[in-house]
Amino acid sequence: LFSVDEHFMISVTQTVSNTGKTSVELYPYTSLTRRGLPEHHGKGNGYEGPLGYVADKLHNIPYEDINEDGAQTFSGLNGFIGFGERYWLSAILPEQMKQTSFNFQSIPNAADPTKTVYQVDARGDKVTVDSGKSASSTVHIFAGAKEIKVLDAYEEKLGVKHFDLAVDFGWLYFLTKPLYFMLILFNGWVGNFGVAIIMLTFVVRAAVFPLANKSYRSFAGLRKISPKMAEIKARYGSDKVRLQQELVKLYETEQVNPMAGCFPILLQMPIFFAIYRVMSIAVEMRHAPFFGWIHDLSEPDPLSMFNLCGLLPFDVPSFLMIGPLSAVMLVIMLFQKHLNPPPQDQIQRDIATWMPFVITYTLSGFAAGLVLYWAVSNLLSVIQQAVIMHMMGVPIYLFEPDAAKEHADSHTRATADVVARVKSEKAAAEEEKGTPQ
Repeated sequence: LFSVDEHFMISVTQTVSNTGKTSVELYPYTSLTRRGLPEHHGKGNGYEGPLGYVADKLHNIPYEDINEDGAQTFSGLNGFIGFGERYWLSAILPEQMKQTSFNFQSIPNAADPTKTVYQVDARGDKVTVDSGKSASSTVHIFAGAKEIKVLDAYEEKLGVKHFDLAVDFGWLYFLTKPLYFMLILFNGWVGNFGVAIIMLTFVVRAAVFPLANKSYRSFAGLRKISPKMAEIKARYGSDKVRLQQELVKLYETEQVNPMAGCFPILLQMPIFFAIYRVMSIAVEMRHAPFFGWIHDLSEPDPLSMFNLCGLLPFDVPSFLMIGPLSAVMLVIMLFQKHLNPPPQDQIQRDIATWMPFVITYTLSGFAAGLVLYWAVSNLLSVIQQAVIMHMMGVPIYLFEPDAAKEHADSHTRATADVVARVKSEKAAAEEEKGTPQ
């Protein structure tokens, strides 16, 4: 007896009637096979391959391990076994609370390794059917999308434990899973995943607001005390130990933490990777449009600035597909860089100068939803940092290049005056001591 529901859960009930004169012994058995590897295997984010949850333990066994180590078998009273891909899952769900052996194996093809057959199967315990008696066995086979709400519903209905673990939330699951549910919730409210991503960004920025606020205050403080720092470096530049001591005293006096600027970055990185994982595994976001030219937030921006978004009559190579959304993100990051105090070391200054361009080029090949998140997140950071600088009396020259140049020139002149004054004081002190010049 076969039946298929709307989410492609196949239910198979097999019944055996023994019309013979002696009892027979049978084993409930179900298998799934795959010939060769999936087309895009190894190019996605998250685990893709044979998997199973047996006896309260998840087993991810890559195709390569099955080829090298041979068949592997696990036994338990509950579980499932199957093949997982980026968005899809095919899995066997045998009758729960019955002893079952779950097996992973491969059948190599020496002539053509691409035709190697991979198999997962589930075999139940022996069933004895006496003469004149019947026995039935029901197995469920899922072949559908990895939607958490669907998997959770089957978990409750069929009693299979942790069916949701077929979705790989990664080692940051404690961040990834809540972010996933919030994204799905927001999309349910507004009906647009792009708007849902923006809403999620606001929630994330609100969560890190206190630490970011403290960090941006330190940034602004560093800008204010930069002339004093220049004077200390000019006075004690040859004595590294004394230089560090004086700088630490200055930081303590002015209540500035030079390392505080690292906190927003350190804090954002795990959240960024968790968001990336969500957008890589959320089948609900597949083919989800935003507005305008972005018709699929799970794929990279389809336009490129190098042919003016298609206005020029030539195709752009894939490595130059930097779309308008990425360009907006770059502009926002350049604004943010302008607000930060310039690093003292020349190498660090060079890295800070080119980092926005490197990030833009790297992210342009990722999902447009991820670029949208990063752009909005940085925009909120710029607003927050600008407000703090204004409150602390630190000048901001984002849209006034002449004023910015004049301020920079005056700062350079002031620093040069400080250095000259310190050198003059040193020279006078040495002359008093009779030291040859």
